[in-house]
Amino acid sequence: AQVALDRARQNLAYTSIYAPIDGVVVERNVDVGQTVASSYSTPQLFLIAKDLSQMQILASVDESDIGLIRQQQAVRFSVQAYPNQTFEGRVSQVRLQSKTTENVVNYTVAVAVQNASGKLLPGMTATVDFLTGAASNVLSVPNAALRYRPPQEELAKLGRPQGAGNAFAASPDAGSRAEGGGTRRRRPENVGVLWHLDARGKLTATRVRTGITDGQKTEVAGPALKEGMQVIVGSTQTEQNTGAGIFQPAAPTPQRGGPRRGGF
Repeated sequence: AQVALDRARQNLAYTSIYAPIDGVVVERNVDVGQTVASSYSTPQLFLIAKDLSQMQILASVDESDIGLIRQQQAVRFSVQAYPNQTFEGRVSQVRLQSKTTENVVNYTVAVAVQNASGKLLPGMTATVDFLTGAASNVLSVPNAALRYRPPQEELAKLGRPQGAGNAFAASPDAGSRAEGGGTRRRRPENVGVLWHLDARGKLTATRVRTGITDGQKTEVAGPALKEGMQVIVGSTQTEQNTGAGIFQPAAPTPQRGGPRRGGF
């Protein structure tokens, strides 16, 4: 009788279930009075978040970009609930297990996020930008300025042959390759040309060294560059009564189109 009593008391103690951690209940899967059977597997009664002030993002990164991701790398992200606000975090883990989705290999990157304000909620979808490079106190120009090439008639007025607007200065160690019996220098990857108007209003080209880019602006450096210099990003053709075209460079204001100090 004593053994049966002890067994009954032990079984009664099993009916009291305690949370293993302190936290906030995110999901409740059972109701009061519901029978829970654990014969085959342990059922999930509650889903508890230990600390909502410390959040984690599981970002999917494809294999072509995973080589740029490293520990403690800065991250910026946004969520649909706050489209005009940008949040920050840092890479805490790069998981080695890959997943293939539609023939694309992806890796999971864990991003640690501080959520002291409580705005971020579990289950939100985040759009993540990994900061792979940064430059401070450098000159930058719009990418359109590096792509701009004057019309051929304007190059002819400057005494340049056709195609000269696309020419780049090759460094001495850039190497060369034979093509059609001749030798042609390879274009260095970090060399560009900026077109601008000099003090006399004459179209002038300046060769520059390019650095990192964010897709809209590119870092540039060169002895002839200075902050606030107006560079050309496009041109228009206007017709006179005689039908002749007049070349008009579209030079933006220094605040919008010229080299600017800053970081990105």
